Amino acid sequence: MSHLKSWAAIVICGKIPPEEISRLLNLPADFSHLIEKPNEGSLWHWQYNSRLRDEDPLSIHLLDLLKKIAPKRKEFQEISKQTESTFYCSVEINSLEDSEGIVFDPKLLSLLANLGVKLEIHRWLDHDSRRIIPSN
Repeated sequence: MSHLKSWAAIVICGKIPPEEISRLLNLPADFSHLIEKPNEGSLWHWQYNSRLRDEDPLSIHLLDLLKKIAPKRKEFQEISKQTESTFYCSVEINSLEDSEGIVFDPKLLSLLANLGVKLEIHRWLDHDSRRIIPSN
């Protein structure tokens, strides 16, 4: 899968306003908005996108995002206790028959787990097909 396109972002949803998250992490949000949930009230969505090329491997995107928050990891861990924090990833696959998996180094997985975040990976077909493939 080394020639496939990938992308990643840090997404934080919860009661903490985006300006406060940006201040605590010293990272500007690339995207933020208020979400109205019927049973939960208002939740803020804060997102910081990977700055790497889509040709870079997913693990490199994740490591780069981890480096961005490393100086503020304690603050990030505290935010993660109060919110739903996710490293959201997208990976292009070549075909429905593509059976090659995505493999992560144990160190990367440990770093993510230490932060208390979820890792969410979505697969999609290349530009010639718009059919979304659910990750099971």
